[in-house]
Amino acid sequence: MTEGHLVAALEEHVLIVFTGGTISVSPSRDSNHPALGGAQLAGEISGFSEVPIQTVDLYRAMSESLTFPHLHKLVTFLRQAMDQPAVRGVVVSHGTDTMDEVSYLVDLVGPWSKPIVFTGAMRHNELVSADGPANLVNAIRVADTSASIGRGVMVVMNEEIHAARYVVKGHSTNVSSFSSPGAGLMGSVVEECVRYYWSVPPCTNSYRLPALDSWPKVELIRMTLGNSGLFLRACLAEQVDGVVIEGFGAGHVPEFLLPDIQKLIDAGIRVWVVPRTASGHPLYATYGTPGSEIGLQSMGVQMEEGPGHKARIRMMLELAGKE
Repeated sequence: MTEGHLVAALEEHVLIVFTGGTISVSPSRDSNHPALGGAQLAGEISGFSEVPIQTVDLYRAMSESLTFPHLHKLVTFLRQAMDQPAVRGVVVSHGTDTMDEVSYLVDLVGPWSKPIVFTGAMRHNELVSADGPANLVNAIRVADTSASIGRGVMVVMNEEIHAARYVVKGHSTNVSSFSSPGAGLMGSVVEECVRYYWSVPPCTNSYRLPALDSWPKVELIRMTLGNSGLFLRACLAEQVDGVVIEGFGAGHVPEFLLPDIQKLIDAGIRVWVVPRTASGHPLYATYGTPGSEIGLQSMGVQMEEGPGHKARIRMMLELAGKE
């Protein structure tokens, strides 16, 4: 086990990068911070996996408190790991609250020459039926198989394999919280066997990782009945770089908010509208009523795929530039 840096190894292995989250929580040891690191968690699964592993404690944080410097550190480390000949694949042990966002960002700044698999836990180490150890073992199996190469970044939870491009956390506490609306499972782990059902299409964009201190400022605003537009006006006052709006239905906004949106566009602030629905695509040319997609695009708004929190990550990287 190493603290935040790689150690060259001759034997091929799966590298596990521990970053905190519920899987590292042990209230009897520390009720305020993730207490378990790579050594303890790897010890819990010894005997359940024959795959050689090495562990690295990159940082210990609850994922709702991650900042962009954390993400910069993670991506930089993963790029170093790709250059290690003995590393067959990488597992990132991560908090589930932002796992779908972080794994998506890592996917977008690829391509990656070896499998990268995110996993974590919905129940901490001291609860009945803690799911972390099984998730970790299954993630190691996925990262170790050559069939995982070229499939993009993945999330493995509850014996299911999801593409980071599509996965979302859909339940607050259930062990089957993660799903991929509109896409479905990419694969599963059954009886220690990794099975794939389809391959994610190759990513056509390769985004540049923003400099440590220059991540674009992009805000996410959700449309609600009778929305006052307060947050739109706040974004204008703060001169943010971009705004992602989760619109009603297929991407619609109230007519009375159009002046606020126009002011954002006139100020050079990029505006995207995505559906606020759990699944489905935006429309581009069906409705012409005020606040619908035809009029929004004529104003300079871009209709984009959701969900909003992942569209925000994508806009940030687009504003930072492509490789």
